[in-house]
Amino acid sequence: RNDNAGWRPRKGQQVLVRSLGRQAVVREPRARGHFSGLVRIAYGDGSAYHVAPDDLEPCSEQGIPHTLPSQVLPQPCLFRHVEDEQWRELENFFGLISDPEEAAACGVAPFARQTLVYLPDNDKGTQVLYLVSSSLAEIVEAPCVQAAGRPVFVQMASASVPTDGADTWPLEACSWRPNLEAASFLAQVCTRRILRAASDTMKHLLTEGEVHAMDFQIES
Repeated sequence: RNDNAGWRPRKGQQVLVRSLGRQAVVREPRARGHFSGLVRIAYGDGSAYHVAPDDLEPCSEQGIPHTLPSQVLPQPCLFRHVEDEQWRELENFFGLISDPEEAAACGVAPFARQTLVYLPDNDKGTQVLYLVSSSLAEIVEAPCVQAAGRPVFVQMASASVPTDGADTWPLEACSWRPNLEAASFLAQVCTRRILRAASDTMKHLLTEGEVHAMDFQIES
């Protein structure tokens, strides 16, 4: 129940979104078009949404709601964070380190596990882990999310027998494949699975398509 009958939101006014227990700023008191009858608001992280007027409550000049809701249930985050089992596989295979001091001692940047997420309602059958900012990871609601952050790891389907003539991912390999787009980032945070070579070696690889393993100082 909204105890502020007769109150109308004003542009720039601080309000409380009652259903979420979050404060926001009114950007458009009377939205138009498809959002007619709703109020456009913006949260502190910059995200903007349209909500029903009766879901809003005015705040005082100090930003405190005039009447607090009797109970505000915590809302789950929009993005599902990487699970323990998947994180252990990634951590062990690629040598990812979350602790800043330990990472510095190993000469790499720390990898913040909480910023590794799945997109919501993934119906494409492919598991992809995305790297997002801390603010983005805390968002609890957004309509029709198609993309967010940077794709970092793709989970590959392994099979003992190739199907439809396509190559399959080896059964004995780590099930997570690094995304090419994130290669430069991963080179800064991984303590394993990183190869570095002289520019001449890389030039030969790019022009000829292959080089000997010894050129990378690894065993064949």
